[in-house]
Amino acid sequence: MAARKPIDPKVTFQLWNSSRWMCQFPWCKEELWVNTLTFDVLNLSEQWHIIAYSEKWARWKPISDSLGRMIDVNWDNTFENLILLCRKCHKTIDTIPEKYDIEKLK
Repeated sequence: MAARKPIDPKVTFQLWNSSRWMCQFPWCKEELWVNTLTFDVLNLSEQWHIIAYSEKWARWKPISDSLGRMIDVNWDNTFENLILLCRKCHKTIDTIPEKYDIEKLK
């Protein structure tokens, strides 16, 4: 498997702006730029792939061409496939993948 490509800083900037600096999991909205207990300003976000980067993760979706060959689509780090989450929501989604499928997270 090829090395994981870094997320483009422009995509990260777009994620932060669209999330309004809060967790994007429905109903959470935890602030990701400040620890609300200590008021320390820091990055508490996790950039998370909706469709997993590789087959070792729950929401991996292989894509093949008309001949059945696997396609390297390189779309894994696009804005449309990433969301910002707090650690608690990231762990929840990864632990119960059958409840939080691709369609629910898009």
